[in-house]
Amino acid sequence: MGITTYPEMNDQIKDILKFSANPASLYAAQRIEELEKANRLLVEREKKLVDALKEIAWWQYPGRLMAEEALNDIGISESEQH
Repeated sequence: MGITTYPEMNDQIKDILKFSANPASLYAAQRIEELEKANRLLVEREKKLVDALKEIAWWQYPGRLMAEEALNDIGISESEQH
């Protein structure tokens, strides 16, 4: 069974968990915040990496071939590279 999640609902659930006296709920709220922070950092790093690879892809060989291969490996198509 798949459940669709939404950032707004995540925030509301986090707030509910934070106000609980149950240690498991407090732990869950803290862990959610930690994971969201880690995810934001990874997304920022990925964007910087993709931008750098796109820049390198405009260079001459062999850097260009290596950058194109790396972009393809992370699912960035040829049309998205330029």
